[in-house]
Amino acid sequence: MKSSILLAVLTSLRLATSALSQLFVITLVGIGSRTDALIASFVLPQLTSTLIVASLNQVLVPLFTAEPPDSRQQHAWMVFVVLFVIVTPVALLLMATADGWLGLLAPGFSAEGRALTAQLVRIQLAGVIFAVPFSALWSLQCAQGRLLWAEGAQTASTFVAAVLMIAAAPRYGVYAAASAVVLRSALDVLLLIRGLGPWRGIIRESHLLRRAWHRVRYPIAGSAYFGTEPLVNQFLTSFAGPGGLSAFFAGQQVYATLSLIANKAIAAPLLPVLSADANDDEWLTFRQRYRRRAWYVFLTTSGLVLCIALLGRPILELLIERGQSLPEATDLIWQTLVTLGGVCVGGIVGQITLTALHAMGDTKTPTQIGIVTYTIYLPAKVVAFFAFGLVGLTLASSAFFLANMIGQWFFLERTLKQRTALDRSFHPAVENGMLQK
Repeated sequence: MKSSILLAVLTSLRLATSALSQLFVITLVGIGSRTDALIASFVLPQLTSTLIVASLNQVLVPLFTAEPPDSRQQHAWMVFVVLFVIVTPVALLLMATADGWLGLLAPGFSAEGRALTAQLVRIQLAGVIFAVPFSALWSLQCAQGRLLWAEGAQTASTFVAAVLMIAAAPRYGVYAAASAVVLRSALDVLLLIRGLGPWRGIIRESHLLRRAWHRVRYPIAGSAYFGTEPLVNQFLTSFAGPGGLSAFFAGQQVYATLSLIANKAIAAPLLPVLSADANDDEWLTFRQRYRRRAWYVFLTTSGLVLCIALLGRPILELLIERGQSLPEATDLIWQTLVTLGGVCVGGIVGQITLTALHAMGDTKTPTQIGIVTYTIYLPAKVVAFFAFGLVGLTLASSAFFLANMIGQWFFLERTLKQRTALDRSFHPAVENGMLQK
């Protein structure tokens, strides 16, 4: 239990440090075209992390775990080298052609903005060369039962990179933020590569590599569908004018950080408790626990959004006007935070409903709901943006998260109604209020 809590703390600290350090640079440099270029340059490395690295981790951990200890490190070496050999020429090719394909991803940027974005993307693509092979190192540590060390190493590298970036940002601005991504990825590899042990030669026919390739194709293909959202957001917000992309990113980062904290502090600890209730067929207790936590989170997040609507503007004025932001930056970010309020409420409450569904063993329903809502949401937000600008995009994002939450809640309540009816049939005294659970 203690290790689980420590792991949650380390993960939250790592992601919060990364998000807050990026927001620091945006505030320091000032909301405008330069920060828009910086945010646009983040998209490709982030997609690499969410699509490729996350999928590799899910596949490699069980494969390494099943491998005998005496050959596990040799196979990990092979995976590390193969990933490095594959990703390096791809990254170099993307660096060389950045000026061309960036025009497709951010067509609304000025020529100067696209040139700066290309420079920052080239810097960050060097980090991708380290980030993808790192999945072999991280997965090996997890397979060996050293997850705390793996997460602690990433937290340490994130903290070091953030400190150096904050020190360099006043002089180098957005270039310091882009370079910090490379430094963090390189430190990740440096801290864990010793876990591979000495080089033991090439395995000419690695069964593990074949299995890894067979398994990783499907998660990457599935994640690629939902992974189109950052690209669409960047494409649209490039037409929002200077500062539009930065404001949208800042709002997303604030709520993403809150969502992360809520997931680690509320949703994750709730999962084993609800799972125990489900295994014992204690559906009345299950519903009571889930509803109490969901209402608590709903009232808290709704109150937070209300406070941002009432008090957010003067606080933002104190923070943003210290930088070299556009005159309208305060209103732009405040408006974005308010209209993204549904992302906060729907996203965090949705974690509770998702946790409850997973505790019941239902992973199919939330996936189906997500596919349906995303398929509707993607064209809807394009229409909303060109009809109402950045406000249309943020409101569409809020509607998407709220729709997911409501859909999960509806199916959850319907299932629980059926199961609690069976529960009452076994405990008729509950109907009379005589049985205390």
